[in-house]
Amino acid sequence: LQVVKNDLLAKVTSAYYNWLMIYEKREILLKLDSIYREFFNAAKLRFEIGESNEMEKILAQSKYQQVMISINENKADIYIAEMELKQLMNIDGEFIPADTVLIKLKLELDEHDTSAINQNPVLEYYKQSINLQDALLKNQKNRYWPDLSFGYFNMSINNTPGFQGWYLGLGIPVWLWSNAGRVQAAKIESQMAQNAYYEQSVTMRLELEKLIHEYSKQSQSLTFYEGTALEQARILMKNASVSYNSGDINYIEFVQLSSEAINIIVNYLESLDRYNQTVIRINHITGKYR
Repeated sequence: LQVVKNDLLAKVTSAYYNWLMIYEKREILLKLDSIYREFFNAAKLRFEIGESNEMEKILAQSKYQQVMISINENKADIYIAEMELKQLMNIDGEFIPADTVLIKLKLELDEHDTSAINQNPVLEYYKQSINLQDALLKNQKNRYWPDLSFGYFNMSINNTPGFQGWYLGLGIPVWLWSNAGRVQAAKIESQMAQNAYYEQSVTMRLELEKLIHEYSKQSQSLTFYEGTALEQARILMKNASVSYNSGDINYIEFVQLSSEAINIIVNYLESLDRYNQTVIRINHITGKYR
């Protein structure tokens, strides 16, 4: 039951944060749609009155169509992510995020402690299997040994009392050699259970080590966005708007700068999602969702 619970909660958490990331990306694509739609309308008008060549109009139309394709793909992605979440939770109805801001999950684990896998319910299952096989082996060994009996008797024969004494009995199992085979089989089963636990433990420990390295990589990437890139995107958006309104740049330059800023934000969201998914996988393998 703990294995099923740990697996299910990890899948639901992963699906939810993936759905939330896709939903938040939708808002950014809608901003791009607004920018490129105005860009395309302006370019088309400039071409019609002879102030620009056809290349500018084609460029604007291409950019606008690319954004429209991305929006349609995003709608499909939202639907697929929502269906996956509903299937995992076994519920129906329309899903709307209570909060469209994708948060950063916290890793509650020492990055150098791989012993945390001992809390994984799968490993606990293997431990219980070892205990069961050891108990069965002990039981078979107890049946292997002769049955000793000891006692005192006091009896009369033909109404003549005084017949008394002590006795010692030794009961030899009838199927001695057959039971020896059962003991050997139980030993093999016990050893197999221990080997299975060891192999699973090594596999999980190596997987956790890989996930910790992945977490370190994603954490560094996220630190870059949080410390530098997001601020650069904010400055780009602000300067592009100010420069365009003052006439220092044309609309094409404004669109290019705005697009670069929005692409930084999209890349940040994808980086945050990779980081969160790594944290979820670490929590899963260390049994945090049990």
